[in-house]
Amino acid sequence: KDKLTFNPRDDPRYELLEAIVSEGIKSEIVIRNADRRDSALFSCVTTNAYGHDDTNIQLIMQEPPDAPSDLKILEHDGRSARISWSPPYSGNSP
Repeated sequence: KDKLTFNPRDDPRYELLEAIVSEGIKSEIVIRNADRRDSALFSCVTTNAYGHDDTNIQLIMQEPPDAPSDLKILEHDGRSARISWSPPYSGNSP
């Protein structure tokens, strides 16, 4: 996960499913209650006596953005106000 060794068995939100099929072994990771922490580059690396191979999957979790924080009124008069805020987490969406 993001180029770091990751064992899905170490997090109860993840479930590793493995099945023997005619072509070899099929492995799947199921993510329960996925959230923004799961946005990552997942790599699968396999090795046997004949060599090794890998593939990558980019997972992007999208959710509504958070509310702005640190809201400040910079200037105001009877008809207008100028404000500033810290950008929220974007939710991985425009």
